Amino acid sequence: MTQQVTTPRREALHLGLVLGGIAFFVALMLSVANSVTAPIIEQNTKEQETIAFSALFPDATDFKEASPGEPGLTPSASTAYQDGVLLGVVVTATPRGYGGEMELLIGFDTELRVTGIQFITISESPGIGTLVQEESYWGQYIGQSEFDGVDAITGATVSSKAVKSGVTAASELAMAILAQEVQ
Repeated sequence: MTQQVTTPRREALHLGLVLGGIAFFVALMLSVANSVTAPIIEQNTKEQETIAFSALFPDATDFKEASPGEPGLTPSASTAYQDGVLLGVVVTATPRGYGGEMELLIGFDTELRVTGIQFITISESPGIGTLVQEESYWGQYIGQSEFDGVDAITGATVSSKAVKSGVTAASELAMAILAQEVQ
């Protein structure tokens, strides 16, 4: 009977093949899991978006992606319709506050008046910067098309200025989209 001698090189090759096989299997399983869950995640994202948009335009029966230029621009926008009649525009704005970037959904009616603001993500300081999420602050924008009279929050001026800049930028995009829709 002969005894097989293993060399360090042969052991390394064997170990490399085994680890490579495991890595390939794991990558394959992740790929399969991604292909199964990607459509579900996309559907859930669409549903959450529709819920948030509906909070800004409760009477809307349809939302369509809109852009005055190339689709997929940031900020992005969608038009809101009720039985084919244009109600307004929902714009996603991402201003930078004290704690970083925040994501807002802002609704504008056809007269460019704010119909509502939804905070999707915010990383401002709890108790100070997050005060911009309270209706006592964002409620100042409702029904307004000019934002000079909106008061900043004492102690959270960076956060409140960020929201104001986001609403102002969103208003400009909404104006361009509405001008395009009316043509």
